[in-house]
Amino acid sequence: VRKASGGPEFVGSLGGLRRLASHAVAAVRGRAMSVLVGGRVAEDYHRWYYESGVQFRITWEGVPTLKSVQDLWSYQEIIWDLRPSVVLEFGAHRGGSALWFARVLDALGSGRVIAVEADPSRIDERARAHPRIEIEGRRSTDPDLIARLAERRADDDAASFVILDSDHAFANVLAE
Repeated sequence: VRKASGGPEFVGSLGGLRRLASHAVAAVRGRAMSVLVGGRVAEDYHRWYYESGVQFRITWEGVPTLKSVQDLWSYQEIIWDLRPSVVLEFGAHRGGSALWFARVLDALGSGRVIAVEADPSRIDERARAHPRIEIEGRRSTDPDLIARLAERRADDDAASFVILDSDHAFANVLAE
Protein backbone atom coordinates (compact mmCIF):
# COMPACT_ATOMS: atom_id res chain seq x y z
CA VAL A 1 0.00 0.00 0.00
CA ARG A 2 1.25 3.41 -0.90
CA LYS A 3 -0.43 6.61 0.13
CA ALA A 4 -1.81 8.39 -2.93
CA SER A 5 -3.05 11.96 -2.88
CA GLY A 6 -6.73 10.93 -2.82
CA GLY A 7 -6.26 8.02 -0.40
CA PRO A 8 -4.45 4.71 -0.27
CA GLU A 9 -3.25 3.03 -3.45
CA PHE A 10 -3.28 -0.76 -3.24
CA VAL A 11 -0.62 -2.62 -5.16
CA GLY A 12 -1.63 -6.23 -4.61
CA SER A 13 0.17 -7.75 -1.65
CA LEU A 14 -1.15 -9.56 1.40
CA GLY A 15 0.17 -6.69 3.49
CA GLY A 16 -1.73 -4.34 1.18
CA LEU A 17 -4.90 -6.32 1.77
CA ARG A 18 -4.39 -6.14 5.53
CA ARG A 19 -3.88 -2.39 5.30
CA LEU A 20 -6.95 -2.13 3.09
CA ALA A 21 -8.97 -3.97 5.75
CA SER A 22 -7.71 -1.69 8.52
CA HIS A 23 -8.41 1.35 6.32
CA ALA A 24 -11.95 0.03 5.77
CA VAL A 25 -12.44 -0.42 9.53
CA ALA A 26 -11.19 3.12 10.15
CA ALA A 27 -13.50 4.38 7.42
CA VAL A 28 -16.51 2.69 9.01
CA ARG A 29 -15.64 4.06 12.43
CA GLY A 30 -15.16 7.57 11.13
CA ARG A 31 -17.76 7.90 8.36
CA ALA A 32 -21.12 6.63 7.21
CA MET A 33 -21.21 3.12 5.73
CA SER A 34 -22.49 4.49 2.40
CA VAL A 35 -19.12 6.17 1.90
CA LEU A 36 -17.41 2.80 2.30
CA VAL A 37 -19.81 0.94 0.00
CA GLY A 38 -19.97 3.49 -2.77
CA GLY A 39 -16.76 5.37 -2.28
CA ARG A 40 -13.08 5.10 -2.93
CA VAL A 41 -12.40 2.22 -0.53
CA ALA A 42 -14.70 -0.14 -2.44
CA GLU A 43 -13.27 1.04 -5.74
CA ASP A 44 -9.70 0.57 -4.50
CA TYR A 45 -10.49 -2.89 -3.20
CA HIS A 46 -12.03 -4.01 -6.49
CA ARG A 47 -9.16 -2.53 -8.47
CA TRP A 48 -6.66 -4.37 -6.26
CA TYR A 49 -8.64 -7.63 -6.44
CA TYR A 50 -8.92 -7.78 -10.22
CA GLU A 51 -5.69 -6.08 -11.24
CA SER A 52 -3.54 -8.18 -8.90
CA GLY A 53 -4.94 -11.43 -10.29
CA VAL A 54 -5.76 -12.72 -6.82
CA GLN A 55 -8.87 -14.47 -8.18
CA PHE A 56 -6.54 -16.84 -10.05
CA ARG A 57 -4.81 -17.85 -6.82
CA ILE A 58 -7.91 -18.72 -4.76
CA THR A 59 -8.31 -22.46 -4.34
CA TRP A 60 -10.45 -24.94 -2.46
CA GLU A 61 -8.59 -28.07 -1.34
CA GLY A 62 -5.87 -27.07 -3.81
CA VAL A 63 -8.23 -26.76 -6.81
CA PRO A 64 -8.63 -23.29 -8.39
CA THR A 65 -12.07 -21.76 -7.83
CA LEU A 66 -11.96 -18.46 -9.76
CA LYS A 67 -14.53 -17.18 -7.27
CA SER A 68 -14.37 -14.28 -4.87
CA VAL A 69 -14.12 -15.39 -1.25
CA GLN A 70 -16.80 -12.83 -0.42
CA ASP A 71 -19.10 -14.49 -2.97
CA LEU A 72 -18.35 -17.95 -1.55
CA TRP A 73 -19.22 -16.76 1.94
CA SER A 74 -22.52 -15.31 0.68
CA TYR A 75 -23.26 -18.49 -1.29
CA GLN A 76 -22.89 -20.70 1.77
CA GLU A 77 -25.28 -18.51 3.74
CA ILE A 78 -27.86 -18.68 0.95
CA ILE A 79 -27.39 -22.43 0.52
CA TRP A 80 -27.66 -23.03 4.25
CA ASP A 81 -30.96 -21.13 4.40
CA LEU A 82 -32.34 -22.36 1.05
CA ARG A 83 -31.24 -26.01 1.36
CA PRO A 84 -31.42 -26.64 -2.40
CA SER A 85 -31.59 -30.13 -3.84
CA VAL A 86 -29.25 -29.01 -6.60
CA VAL A 87 -26.56 -26.39 -7.11
CA LEU A 88 -26.21 -25.77 -10.81
CA GLU A 89 -22.93 -24.09 -11.69
CA PHE A 90 -22.53 -22.82 -15.24
CA GLY A 91 -18.81 -22.30 -15.74
CA ALA A 92 -17.00 -24.79 -13.51
CA HIS A 93 -13.55 -24.10 -15.04
CA ARG A 94 -11.15 -26.29 -12.97
CA GLY A 95 -13.84 -27.52 -10.54
CA GLY A 96 -12.68 -25.89 -7.31
CA SER A 97 -15.95 -24.09 -6.73
CA ALA A 98 -17.96 -27.21 -7.64
CA LEU A 99 -15.94 -29.05 -5.01
CA TRP A 100 -16.56 -26.22 -2.55
CA PHE A 101 -20.33 -26.35 -3.24
CA ALA A 102 -20.25 -30.13 -2.75
CA ARG A 103 -18.55 -29.72 0.66
CA VAL A 104 -21.22 -27.21 1.72
CA LEU A 105 -23.87 -29.73 0.66
CA ASP A 106 -21.96 -32.43 2.58
CA ALA A 107 -22.45 -30.29 5.70
CA LEU A 108 -26.19 -30.16 4.95
CA GLY A 109 -26.30 -33.90 4.32
CA SER A 110 -28.12 -33.65 0.98
CA GLY A 111 -28.09 -32.19 -2.50
CA ARG A 112 -25.94 -32.45 -5.59
CA VAL A 113 -23.85 -30.17 -7.80
CA ILE A 114 -24.21 -30.11 -11.55
CA ALA A 115 -21.07 -28.50 -12.94
CA VAL A 116 -21.47 -27.32 -16.53
CA GLU A 117 -18.21 -26.66 -18.35
CA ALA A 118 -17.66 -26.29 -22.11
CA ASP A 119 -14.25 -27.96 -21.77
CA PRO A 120 -14.67 -30.60 -19.06
CA SER A 121 -11.16 -31.97 -19.65
CA ARG A 122 -9.74 -29.17 -17.49
CA ILE A 123 -11.82 -30.14 -14.42
CA ASP A 124 -9.54 -31.46 -11.69
CA GLU A 125 -9.79 -35.13 -10.68
CA ARG A 126 -10.53 -34.16 -7.06
CA ALA A 127 -13.75 -32.50 -8.21
CA ARG A 128 -14.57 -35.38 -10.56
CA ALA A 129 -14.20 -37.86 -7.71
CA HIS A 130 -16.68 -36.23 -5.34
CA PRO A 131 -19.93 -38.25 -5.26
CA ARG A 132 -22.17 -35.15 -5.18
CA ILE A 133 -20.69 -33.67 -8.38
CA GLU A 134 -22.03 -34.42 -11.86
CA ILE A 135 -20.18 -32.87 -14.79
CA GLU A 136 -21.91 -31.73 -17.97
CA GLY A 137 -19.48 -31.05 -20.80
CA ARG A 138 -21.49 -28.48 -22.71
CA ARG A 139 -21.85 -24.75 -23.20
CA SER A 140 -24.18 -23.07 -20.73
CA THR A 141 -26.52 -21.99 -23.51
CA ASP A 142 -26.86 -25.40 -25.20
CA PRO A 143 -30.64 -25.84 -25.77
CA ASP A 144 -30.47 -29.64 -25.34
CA LEU A 145 -28.71 -29.22 -21.99
CA ILE A 146 -31.25 -26.65 -20.79
CA ALA A 147 -34.16 -28.91 -21.82
CA ARG A 148 -32.60 -31.92 -20.07
CA LEU A 149 -31.91 -29.96 -16.89
CA ALA A 150 -35.46 -28.58 -16.87
CA GLU A 151 -36.86 -32.08 -17.33
CA ARG A 152 -34.78 -33.40 -14.43
CA ARG A 153 -36.04 -30.58 -12.21
CA ALA A 154 -39.71 -30.94 -13.22
CA ASP A 155 -40.53 -33.48 -10.51
CA ASP A 156 -38.38 -31.86 -7.84
CA ASP A 157 -40.16 -29.10 -5.97
CA ALA A 158 -37.15 -28.33 -3.77
CA ALA A 159 -35.17 -25.18 -4.38
CA SER A 160 -32.30 -24.89 -6.85
CA PHE A 161 -29.30 -22.59 -6.58
CA VAL A 162 -27.92 -21.46 -9.95
CA ILE A 163 -24.57 -19.75 -10.56
CA LEU A 164 -24.08 -18.15 -13.99
CA ASP A 165 -20.32 -17.74 -14.30
CA SER A 166 -19.30 -19.16 -17.65
CA ASP A 167 -18.31 -17.19 -20.75
CA HIS A 168 -18.51 -13.51 -19.76
CA ALA A 169 -18.90 -12.24 -23.34
CA PHE A 170 -21.93 -10.00 -23.78
CA ALA A 171 -23.80 -12.34 -26.16
CA ASN A 172 -23.34 -15.35 -23.86
CA VAL A 173 -24.41 -13.48 -20.73
CA LEU A 174 -27.48 -12.22 -22.56
CA ALA A 175 -28.31 -15.75 -23.77
CA GLU A 176 -27.90 -17.16 -20.25
